[in-house]
Amino acid sequence: MVTALDWGLGHASRLSAAVSVLRRRGCAVTLAGCGRSLALLRADHPDLPWRHLPSFSPRLSGGRRQWPIILAQVPWFLFCVAREHVLLRKLVKAELPDAVLSDNCYGAWHPSVPSFIITHQLHPHVAQGCPKWVERVVSQALCLMVRRFDGCLVPDIRIGGLSGDLSAPVPKGVRAHAIGCLSRMALAEGPPSETEVEWLGVVSGPEPQRGMMERSLIDRFKALDGRRVVVCGRNPTMRRDVTMVKGVEVLAYADADKLHTRCWCASRPRRSTWLNGCEIRATGCDKNAYICENLILMGELSFLLLLLASVIAIPLLVHTSRLRREARQRNTITKMCNHLFPGDKMGFAKDEVIGDMKKLTSGRFSEDELLDYYLKIKGLQMIDLNSLNDSDIREFLMEPTKIRLHYQELVSFYEKYLTQPQAKGQSAV
Repeated sequence: MVTALDWGLGHASRLSAAVSVLRRRGCAVTLAGCGRSLALLRADHPDLPWRHLPSFSPRLSGGRRQWPIILAQVPWFLFCVAREHVLLRKLVKAELPDAVLSDNCYGAWHPSVPSFIITHQLHPHVAQGCPKWVERVVSQALCLMVRRFDGCLVPDIRIGGLSGDLSAPVPKGVRAHAIGCLSRMALAEGPPSETEVEWLGVVSGPEPQRGMMERSLIDRFKALDGRRVVVCGRNPTMRRDVTMVKGVEVLAYADADKLHTRCWCASRPRRSTWLNGCEIRATGCDKNAYICENLILMGELSFLLLLLASVIAIPLLVHTSRLRREARQRNTITKMCNHLFPGDKMGFAKDEVIGDMKKLTSGRFSEDELLDYYLKIKGLQMIDLNSLNDSDIREFLMEPTKIRLHYQELVSFYEKYLTQPQAKGQSAV
């Protein structure tokens, strides 16, 4: 048995995704609830049985100061929770479900049936401007209710992920588990069509905030180009109602498959809505504003971490690449020395050549530069590149020398080293 809080359509929409998963796994599901949330669940799953289970239906203020009107509804909220629990016991006795799954329905638990609640508000932000001590009292009261459930399922990538401190840290006695993000939507596939929506506005939540958001979106969308659609989140039974307001296509409700489109999406920053494009902050909705700000902050932090990692990693990669190149070069020089100075394990013949070249060049170059010049010039005479199998030596010999000799120095070098007869066994590597 599943039920969702009748607070907008966000709770019911993510619970609908959970119902789809349960049905794919062969579970027999019974819907329960009231108002628009039950209407959405029935619209998405018309073949499932349903039962009426009234829950708390809040109402917000039309101004910025929300927390006084929310606190004024606390007695009614507690009464609705107690009534919900009594009615659920009767439904459990009649239906005999194996488990109860609810979305923010704090009275939907049973002492003898495994009961689970989906929520991300273990530490709720009541409203903008609400005193912190009031939020702490509300948080402790909600945690007492959540402890009655066998498990608290947090629809997030991890505890404290997108929801931030709304779900973290987990209060003592609460058995919380992150179950990932729940959504009725899916990625659009295939090439975009010419009639595809370019600007999509999704509205949800209790009145009068929902109506205020709807009017705000329509006013902003009228100045945009392309196809513009606003889904108002009204009763799902009105899904076919389509009107044109100021050049904007207004839908009372839309199925999930109609929302699978490539577009910029503007919505209230609710937990059940991904914010793809622009954000219009909901007046006085502190929890939703916090989630949006936390999501944006996570994006900024991810960018800063990526930038910091790049600042550290790029010089490190450059340094590592240079070290590998130098190691390969040292290994190649060692192989060249073994070929041009066979049997010279102590390096006496190599030191003698470098000493003679120092005298020849009047000490103008370092030993490494002189050895590089000798190995490359002498190596081109001694080694047949056509039969060479070592790519490192081939690359080394084809590189230019680090130094250039004067004409007289060239003549002396050629007379001393390049006119010598080729030693036996030095024809190839």
